Amino acid sequence: MLLFILIGGLLGLVVGGVVGALLGAVVGGVAGHFLLTVLFGRGLGAIRAQFVESTFAVMGALCKADGRVTGDEIRVAEQFFSRLALSDEQRRSAMAAFNRGKS
Repeated sequence: MLLFILIGGLLGLVVGGVVGALLGAVVGGVAGHFLLTVLFGRGLGAIRAQFVESTFAVMGALCKADGRVTGDEIRVAEQFFSRLALSDEQRRSAMAAFNRGKS
């Protein structure tokens, strides 16, 4: 959170001098609090789960765009499972998302 206050203060200083630095620090603190509690309050696990879900759903849709999903496209998706070091549960979720994207 201190990082957000410092960044806001520095930007405020550049734009509005000492008064801008104070206002920028306050805005930076509020923004930092918002990001850390509201957006990341769910935890990185939830963010990673949403990333996996979105990525593989889009991948499935793209593979199906030409009319048919080939074995090569499925192998590439499976290679991504390995590269992302997905657990068994995450792998099942990614496969389900890929299949939803295909349909």
